[in-house]
Amino acid sequence: MDGREILMPKRVFKFKGFYGGINNAFSPRDLSPLQVTEAQDINLGDLGRVTLMGGEVAHDMATKAGRKAVQNTGLFYYATDRREGADPHATPHLHELGEDWILYPDGGGTRNRIYKFGAFLNNVSGDWIDLDPTASGATDFEPVYYAVDGGLRVSDGNFSPLNSNKWHGYIKRTHFSDASGKVDYDDWVTKDQALLKPTAGIYGSSGTQGGIQGFANSTGSTTQLIDTTSPVAPWGTDIQAEFNTPSAGVDYKVYQSFTGDFQDITAAVSSTELTNVAMSGTWNTRLYTIYPPPGLGFNISVTSSASVVGTWTADEIEFASSFIYDGSQESLLYKIIGGGFTPTVSKAISVVITATGPYNARISGGKIYYRNKDSDEQWNLFVDISLSDGCRANSLLEYSSWSGASPSYLSASIYSANPNAETYEILNGFSPEQEDIAIGSLGMGYKCACVAGNRKAYVAHVRMKDEDGKTITRGDLMLKSKANKFDTFLWEDRVEVSINDGDDITALVSFGDRILQFKKKKMYLLNVSQDIEFLEDQFPFRGIQGLWQVCMTEMGPAWFNEQGMYLYNGQSVIDLTEDQKIGQKKFDWEVYFSSSTITNLSIGYAPKSKQILIVENTGDQAFMHSILVYDIRTQSFVKGYRKVGTLDGGENYMTNLINDWDNDLAYAVIDRTGNNLYFKKWNISPTALTTDKLELITRAEDFGSPDVRKIAYKVNVTHNANTGSAAALALYYKIDDFESAGGFTEVGTFDSHIGDMELQEFEFSSPITDFTSMQLAVAVKTTGTVEAGFSIDEMSIVIREKIVA
Repeated sequence: MDGREILMPKRVFKFKGFYGGINNAFSPRDLSPLQVTEAQDINLGDLGRVTLMGGEVAHDMATKAGRKAVQNTGLFYYATDRREGADPHATPHLHELGEDWILYPDGGGTRNRIYKFGAFLNNVSGDWIDLDPTASGATDFEPVYYAVDGGLRVSDGNFSPLNSNKWHGYIKRTHFSDASGKVDYDDWVTKDQALLKPTAGIYGSSGTQGGIQGFANSTGSTTQLIDTTSPVAPWGTDIQAEFNTPSAGVDYKVYQSFTGDFQDITAAVSSTELTNVAMSGTWNTRLYTIYPPPGLGFNISVTSSASVVGTWTADEIEFASSFIYDGSQESLLYKIIGGGFTPTVSKAISVVITATGPYNARISGGKIYYRNKDSDEQWNLFVDISLSDGCRANSLLEYSSWSGASPSYLSASIYSANPNAETYEILNGFSPEQEDIAIGSLGMGYKCACVAGNRKAYVAHVRMKDEDGKTITRGDLMLKSKANKFDTFLWEDRVEVSINDGDDITALVSFGDRILQFKKKKMYLLNVSQDIEFLEDQFPFRGIQGLWQVCMTEMGPAWFNEQGMYLYNGQSVIDLTEDQKIGQKKFDWEVYFSSSTITNLSIGYAPKSKQILIVENTGDQAFMHSILVYDIRTQSFVKGYRKVGTLDGGENYMTNLINDWDNDLAYAVIDRTGNNLYFKKWNISPTALTTDKLELITRAEDFGSPDVRKIAYKVNVTHNANTGSAAALALYYKIDDFESAGGFTEVGTFDSHIGDMELQEFEFSSPITDFTSMQLAVAVKTTGTVEAGFSIDEMSIVIREKIVA
């Protein structure tokens, strides 16, 4: 070698594209050919083309004035088969076409209320959901939702002592279908999620009739019911106590057959005398029937038949009742008040059930059970009650229909010939001695919930009653419902993965037959494909602070924390911040995010562009929120400067991000001052910019010859700059010194035009000599508008290498 420099022929180096996205973890010299050191306000998801990033637009829901939500929470999407607001008579079957709903909260003032916005309705439903109907709840409640089979459940994750969990849904059900008291439910209703048991009911028997039915003495007045005609006194001390402690609206009712009057029983004077509200006529040997308080339980008259044979024995028995919710979920038992009943040997029992409507629309029926009096034996089925069809002695018989002398007061008569072998525990799979089987009392609730593919609901981080009836709050407790009974949660059905570890469950996410149980420090992967859940794997350092840090994609759940961003694809957990080929970080997450800012971030998924968005600074601020975008197709990151959270009302913060009925990424911006919700959605189409933050910086390109010195002559860019206003896009370059910020030199500005692509040549004012590597940058030189049509299709550079001979 003689040291002479030989100039090689000029050649054109074409950049292959930039869709590898940002790599800020490596030196600019060490990036792969498709990666860049900076990409802001641009989209690299279209292979071979650089376009502008999408932007925020108003949602169909527009603005909801006077509404308030807690940061990173509040919104929920679900769909139902029933459409609200459609008149089935005016347009047949329109109401059955289904509806899409977005729920949003109002924690402003003293209300803890959930509102529904319907896509077809194009308005807010009149059926809102009040967690605290007294309008005195906490103003910072955090709604937690799950929906299954058209039924929505809402809990307050803050456990406000005046809030209770609610069930909301459309009910089409008939109570007392064959009676004059027929009640049709054909509407949207909100009820407690709790499976409340009956709280009233008496039973009795004397001679042919008594206790519940009998004949009054001739000495009775309009307010005085006396019955000394029955073989035994009809109302024992326990029933007297029940009559003497009524409260407004829950009085027992008495019916006189001759006048047709129904009146409240106001007091029990003795075992043979009751006081009632005055009727239109005297009792005077009239037949009476006693009904339970409206909607609170059932009364039973039991008498051994003189003619119908059976297999009953002469053991004294007592009774208990339950309610059936939604056709399948049975409450705990209420012990019906009475003095005991002894059947006649080998005779059937004549049974009269009395009921007073209206009942909770969720209640589809009930059951009556019996056992030997004052024993600890199991409760056996005595009567199966359908509020629609009537009563029967067991599930193999036909129902005896309801009859009634008034729209509200019904009765049904049957014979029970034989004791049933079915017990409450056999029918339900658990004992009726539980303290509670639903999380529904005031102040009770859960912070996390999901429904898995095994047709069970799971809740976690709960406040509830334990097996001793004590109210507890357990951050590491997870419960499962019974299959297809999505409100039935038993203490014994705990799913204990890791307890007493100083960590709380923060989110539950179902995916196929797996549940991702997140704690703050770990993620536990549970397999729920069998009757018993088992821990399939656990992932340290993969925990999250709350549900706002996880979203669902078609590939599986994606989430982020202080260490990185991850996706579970059904087989493994993938670190999205790593280069999957070499297993090293490509995005310096720890610099970008920290534990101090993690609660001010929120994640969502835009399925139309297959991009995951992380919104920064979702808390109070006086400017729009920047975002980080991960493209699943190209496995690349880009940044967006102040892209969401338009300042419609001044200083603001944001709700969580959801997917709406059009699969758009939707959210609400909350005006701190005015307590207004401004609903927005992410528009994936390129959106014009009025900022100087657009930036694309290539890697330090050595053009395939890392140690060879070079000369650069010009850069060719095929583009549609499409700039307007006073905006100017410029091309910049930098050579060799890539470790320090800045140092770029302008080459020239882009031609502004609208129309077809233009090949523009950017010639250096004089050739750039004696360098080994070069970075190119495209950035806004002068603030103004960059129109939505901006794009770069191709970029190349003309260089000549200098070889030392």
